[in-house]
Amino acid sequence: MRFGLVAGIGVSSLAFVGCANTVFVEGTSGCSSSSSSTSSSSSSGSGGSVPPPLDLCSLSCSEPVAEGKLANPDVSETSGLIASDLFDGIYYLHNDSGDSARFFATDLTGADLGTFTVAGAGSVDWEDAAAGPCGNGGSCLYWGDIGDNPESRPGITVYRVPEPTQVGPGANQVLEAEAFELVYEDGPHDAEAMIIDPSGPRIIIIIKDAVTGAVAYGSPSPITAGAAMVMSPIAKFQIPEGLKLITGAEAYGDDGVLIRTYAGVFYYPRPAEGVLVDAFEQQGCTLPRPLEMQGEAVAPLPMDVGGGFVTVAEGSAPAVNVVRCSP
Repeated sequence: MRFGLVAGIGVSSLAFVGCANTVFVEGTSGCSSSSSSTSSSSSSGSGGSVPPPLDLCSLSCSEPVAEGKLANPDVSETSGLIASDLFDGIYYLHNDSGDSARFFATDLTGADLGTFTVAGAGSVDWEDAAAGPCGNGGSCLYWGDIGDNPESRPGITVYRVPEPTQVGPGANQVLEAEAFELVYEDGPHDAEAMIIDPSGPRIIIIIKDAVTGAVAYGSPSPITAGAAMVMSPIAKFQIPEGLKLITGAEAYGDDGVLIRTYAGVFYYPRPAEGVLVDAFEQQGCTLPRPLEMQGEAVAPLPMDVGGGFVTVAEGSAPAVNVVRCSP
């Protein structure tokens, strides 16, 4: 299940936790964090009870701390951020429109840990990214070419690739993309926020519209490549405060949803007896706000380090801001 990933917060590019001071992390042997998964919908051992979903709103969260700065000069317009499901302390991120179909690896220090090409993918306007299951199991990364400022694109595309098999300084891998074509049932929308519901998997996109407010659209479940899938409205919800334009989102495992706007970060917990999309029916709470000029990227920290989230803004060498939460 999703992430259990940062057992080694603050790891450097020279020493990955569980990887014996190696520069490259190859495969998952010795470096996988599946044993520390934070998914709360699965049983906690044979015959164990199912713990309630994580609710960041009930935890005490620190003010944001800049734990590093992005070192890769090719990352100048960060728009999406993913926490790795395979490697402790590793995050993937991408640029906004204007870049090629590629993404980058880093950690909380901001180290340059590789550049990865998404073969067979276009790059009209990549706006968000998410982690989720592959079609046949395993961990995949989803890249959302979903931006549409003039609201004129007849369709949008989400690309799925398997997680890289190694990350580290100088890593460079080409990953073949699987494309999922999407159309909104009520016409084009601009969007910068996407999550993956792991139960399908299912693609959920939250549009960026100051008039209609926060509206989430969902694909059929499970998703299929080939003919375009129709995205239908599945939830309308309220942003607790500030500017309502949503610029990023990420599922917190299947416990809830992190929402990012230019003005803040918010969390919507899944009800105990519900599924992930039911989180949008809950009252969201306001989390500590990172001081970022153009903030679009957000990703979770796991509960094995107390929980919390990570943000990165646009610009050259932006800070990697971390908020840590505890009971």
